[in-house]
Amino acid sequence: MKQPHIHVPQPEPDESLHSLLIAAFRFSGHANFRDFTELIFRRPSDGRGWSWRYKSIGYYLDPCRKTGLAILQGTLQLPYLVPFTDPEVARQGENRLDGETRTDPVALRSAWKANNGRPLNYCPICVALHVRRIGRSLWLRSHQLHHVNVCWRHAVRLIRVQQRFGSPLLPHEFENQKAEYCFNKSDIWWAQQARELLLANHGPSLAEHRREVYRNRAMRLGYVKSGRIDAWAIASDLEKRFDRALFERVCGSFNRERLAGIVHRVVSGQESGIQPSNHILCIDALFGEQNLFFQQLRNVQSGQKSEGQPLSGVSGRQDRSALVHREIFMRELGEKGRDVMRHLDDQFPLTHSWILQNALAWSRRKIAQLGSHSPERVSILRTAALGKRFEETVNRNSRIGVLSAIGSESYPVVIPIYGGDTSEHGFYGLADGLISS
Repeated sequence: MKQPHIHVPQPEPDESLHSLLIAAFRFSGHANFRDFTELIFRRPSDGRGWSWRYKSIGYYLDPCRKTGLAILQGTLQLPYLVPFTDPEVARQGENRLDGETRTDPVALRSAWKANNGRPLNYCPICVALHVRRIGRSLWLRSHQLHHVNVCWRHAVRLIRVQQRFGSPLLPHEFENQKAEYCFNKSDIWWAQQARELLLANHGPSLAEHRREVYRNRAMRLGYVKSGRIDAWAIASDLEKRFDRALFERVCGSFNRERLAGIVHRVVSGQESGIQPSNHILCIDALFGEQNLFFQQLRNVQSGQKSEGQPLSGVSGRQDRSALVHREIFMRELGEKGRDVMRHLDDQFPLTHSWILQNALAWSRRKIAQLGSHSPERVSILRTAALGKRFEETVNRNSRIGVLSAIGSESYPVVIPIYGGDTSEHGFYGLADGLISS
């Protein structure tokens, strides 16, 4: 039942439930944050991660229950975890307590039991923009994801602060608002990939379905030897793409054996917990982008066939990696046209870098095959020469015509017609005009 003295504003895009509760607490004029959240959830909760009875706040967002729950879903970090969660576990997770460990399955507990104790992150540029636009700052979901230390939008290092449960603050109320730009492409790429996974709202999936998709793709790229997936080869390709600091942050240490073990557990479906970060690495190594992976996963879930037979003539790590980058280039070429390289530099820097180093001539040929393009230098010079010859012929025939009129002799006037398309369209009109005159 709604409480008449509770006002919850409409959440801003990417605003977290924690941020929304702070705003509602201040707009409603309550004195104690714990008591305020207890009125909503029947026990104190600051809304970080999953909240006990978090659906209760949906009634304050919209009179229609379904609409309110849809709005609420956009304030949770839950969509980041669900794609790699079994359907049954995902249904149970909707009613779990924030930080509760008594009833959570092992998978949920391993991922979220310490969520409330983690510091919060904010981007000072985002803070300034939000204060200027709506008069308050926000705790953004995409900034709170695990291993994310850079703002995906501004490439600024996120500032980490420890929040107080009893009297929570908004980001602009902290003293440190200094922006430090990040030039590490791996960190920026990770922030963008994590945000993409969060906002995609993919549904839950079974481990055996994910295993089938990973295996079929590994076979297609030549990563399967003697019936087993070569996790060492995949780990080796990953090491070439990212820097040491990213692996130390995501995997705990920079060690190929450890990375190969993570890859093996992910692609074989043997992971004990829910670790989206491990899947992000494997998806990038095998698919190059998330949409392609989830498209194959949906096909398997619906009973359709995924990628099956391995490609012929695929050998060597460079060739396996090249297939992914070439697929990305061809897809973006169809969507972005001649601006494909500029788009790749912004959205797919790894593919852009690979093409510049290994397939620049190939990419130029593909771009040139899109259709008509500006004439080459030889064609321009040929057209200019034909035009000059035409002008000289017209002047000569004019002089001959004048002389024939004086001497009462007749000479034929010759108008040259050239075989090229450009010459024909450019000169027929002039010839007709000279003849008619």
